[in-house]
Amino acid sequence: MKPERDWKIIFIASLTLVLVLTIFNIFIYFGLKTSEQGELEPQTQTLDLEKLKHAVSYYQAKEKEFGRIIRNFDSPFPDPSL
Repeated sequence: MKPERDWKIIFIASLTLVLVLTIFNIFIYFGLKTSEQGELEPQTQTLDLEKLKHAVSYYQAKEKEFGRIIRNFDSPFPDPSL
């Protein structure tokens, strides 16, 4: 058990990790800043009305089903607030 040696290992490992992360972040920052800056175009997507109608009808059916389940639900436990 050598606490001085253990603290040196912890300090060197932490310092190494901080340096590696700093270098990685600098690389990412400058890599994103300089790569394809002029070639960026806004991406637009067209809305598929059939898919939208299908999604809306799906969730409307779910809403009706959940409403039916709630209306027909009989709890086996008495309401403690009564």
